[in-house]
Amino acid sequence: MSVVCASLGARASRPQSLGDLKSFAPSPWAPGVSPSLRKLGGRDPSASLRGGARGPREARLDLLRELGGRRKAWLPRDRLQGRLHTIIKPRRGLAQLDLAEVWQARELLGFLAWRDIVIRYKQTTLGILWAFLRPFLTMVIFTVVFGRIAKLPSDNVPYAVFTFTALLPWQFFATAFAESANAIVGNGYMITKIYFPRLILPLASVAVGIVDFAVSFVILIFIMIGYHTPISPRVVMLPLFFALCVIFTIGLGLWTAALYVRYRDMRHLIPFLTQFGMYVSPVAYSTSSVPARYRFLYSLNPMTAVIDGFRWSLLGTTQLYVPGLVAGTVTSIVLLVAAVYYFKQTETVFADVM
Repeated sequence: MSVVCASLGARASRPQSLGDLKSFAPSPWAPGVSPSLRKLGGRDPSASLRGGARGPREARLDLLRELGGRRKAWLPRDRLQGRLHTIIKPRRGLAQLDLAEVWQARELLGFLAWRDIVIRYKQTTLGILWAFLRPFLTMVIFTVVFGRIAKLPSDNVPYAVFTFTALLPWQFFATAFAESANAIVGNGYMITKIYFPRLILPLASVAVGIVDFAVSFVILIFIMIGYHTPISPRVVMLPLFFALCVIFTIGLGLWTAALYVRYRDMRHLIPFLTQFGMYVSPVAYSTSSVPARYRFLYSLNPMTAVIDGFRWSLLGTTQLYVPGLVAGTVTSIVLLVAAVYYFKQTETVFADVM
């Protein structure tokens, strides 16, 4: 076993040849090492014998005197190797998630988020206005069809305000979910060439939905002013419901992104989930229309708690269904934890499958 040199006060046999020197790797910072040996910078001593101003023979003799003229003891290399090198070991349990590396790559996360935002509206005539037009046109259609024709209840507020308040978190979910689900496959050229935390790709895609949400929220304020609808003092609770929406979106997006790598059928399932989810979420109608015996089961959809929370915070008319809020919150958290674990388990094969 190869060994290294450290001054401990015990005598050891002197190296007698160049072959003996190759069996030792003295640390230049160990106690008792002379300045001349420290100048080697930690390199293999035998490597310095192949040249120098004095020639190989003189250099060999100097090193033999330097190593052999002191009282030294030889320790196994593995005793000191951990001080000079980083030892990579397999992780177990939650430690294998290694979420700290996402924080270490936060600058890359910010750059990718900015890239996705720029690419989304690059070379478009209307640009960022698309973030306003999509929910606005949907609001107009819902107002005519469900508000004027079907005459669905709107909790004593103008139906346009009622439905746009629900479209605000829903458009964020639909945009961020579609972008994050396609994040891994869409950036396959990066994954196959260089290593970086794969988790930052879906997280960066969520930034696109946040920008659209911010633009739509400003438009909602003007619509409420136009309809003379006051903002409820409960608006201070709005960030909590938005955080719940983000948690649910990231969790579902991570699941879909990991499955998309293996099963390309997901490209057909993603639009269906988005369209189907709008009808099973209270976007165009109020949760008061749902029969009481199905209310809890209906609330297992986290977007139900999110939309009701937005209407409760902004309008102050919708009553919160507390069991449904708890059920939606627990469902979102469990989904996120399971999604992160599954994503980290499968990310090692992304480059091979693609």
